[in-house]
Amino acid sequence: QYTVKNAKINTQSSDFGTAFFGTDKVVFASPKQGFTLNREENTSQPFLDLYIGELTEDGQIVKKQKLKGDINSKYHEGMVSFTKDMKTVYFSANNFIKKKKNKEKNKSTEFLQLFKASVTEDGEWTNLILLPFNGTKFSSGHPVLNKDDNQLYFVSDRPESIGKTDLFVVDIYEDGSYSEPRNLGSQINTQDREMFPFIGIDNVLYFSSDGYPGHGELDVYASKIFDSTVSEPINLEEPVNSEYDDFAYIINDNKGRGYFSSNRAGGNGDDDIYSFIASPPIYIECMQEITGVVRDIETQNLVPDVKIILYDAKGLELQSFISSKEEGAFNFQQSC
Repeated sequence: QYTVKNAKINTQSSDFGTAFFGTDKVVFASPKQGFTLNREENTSQPFLDLYIGELTEDGQIVKKQKLKGDINSKYHEGMVSFTKDMKTVYFSANNFIKKKKNKEKNKSTEFLQLFKASVTEDGEWTNLILLPFNGTKFSSGHPVLNKDDNQLYFVSDRPESIGKTDLFVVDIYEDGSYSEPRNLGSQINTQDREMFPFIGIDNVLYFSSDGYPGHGELDVYASKIFDSTVSEPINLEEPVNSEYDDFAYIINDNKGRGYFSSNRAGGNGDDDIYSFIASPPIYIECMQEITGVVRDIETQNLVPDVKIILYDAKGLELQSFISSKEEGAFNFQQSC
């Protein structure tokens, strides 16, 4: 059950993509303030900057301020993820490419790229680094760290994608280098769009997709990540999802509070940020079933009343089962 409220800081343009910054602040994307001619060509929407807002006791976002430091160019910045010590941030921003057309230089902001930056004690972003697995012919964006800060999930339309945009993950090594990106596979990704990942402390992956049967355009889904598999995504249903785009879902699992973004009817502008209280919290369990029969290796006859033992990868006994008297069948059900 969810209680949902429209955030008071929403403008008449697009506001979206909250990220927790500690326990009492969030960072989000919002239109550039003041007089500006910088607008996206396809939508005529103003380009987005990153802002920080303080949280009240009831989860409202107040005291909106632009972020400090080497950030907020004249193009888009949006979707961020902080390490737990708040000293490092990952974010996505428009690529900047100069093209020649009719012998004149034009600027293209077609592709998103992923960056990393350091965060000083007074909140300034410095030492911006372009991540090595970006590309110049595809986008990479919407970064989010797992609970241990050793994996970075993101969205991309790179050639390895199954659909229009897919969810990928890279391992972050102790020396600061990265593994090659891995596609999360067809259990998560569809032929359409998967976007805006978020990882809860219980290793639940929240993301938006328009590739599953849902309420409208982008819907929010949840899937539990296990060591060797992921559970089938479940739709979070109304009131989180609507017949419009619903995305950028994040949650503080300890408080059962969070935020998502939507362009649903009744909002202040294009995309709006919504706060919510979830009660009870989402719980996803993954069960694997192992079935079979016992046969004599020489005669291939069914063998009843045989004890079968299930071990884990370390050789520890998990379960035992006695094959049935008539069919020699067995059945194990084990958590993933």
